[in-house]
Amino acid sequence: MGRAPLEGFLPEFLARLFPAIQAQIDWRMAPVFLDREVI
Repeated sequence: MGRAPLEGFLPEFLARLFPAIQAQIDWRMAPVFLDREVI
C-alpha cells in the first residue's frame, strides 16, 4: 500500500470528520447556554 490510496481516502475522511467535530463542539457548548438560561 502506497500513499495513493490514503490520499484518495483522506479528503472524504476529512469531509466526514469536520461535521463531527462541529457537532461535538455544539453539544459541549449547549449545556453551558442551557445552564445560563436556567440559572
